[in-house]
Amino acid sequence: MIRPRDREFDSNGEYEYQEFDLADSDLTVNLTHRPDGDTTILISREGDGVEAAIIADEDDRMTARVEEENEEEKV
Repeated sequence: MIRPRDREFDSNGEYEYQEFDLADSDLTVNLTHRPDGDTTILISREGDGVEAAIIADEDDRMTARVEEENEEEKV
């Protein structure tokens, strides 16, 4: 089950940020959509600093990144 935790817009209502907690898990999912067309899905695990992101840009290119304690790996 996904529980919405926070939802924010910029003053023009174009930038959207929404955060979800996953039930019975220490994972959080953040969704961000920007006016330039970029969309980011960020999954983070509480406590250990591990983050994984999928970024889709306005040209439909997708990039995946994994970051752990100041180390970043592009896939």
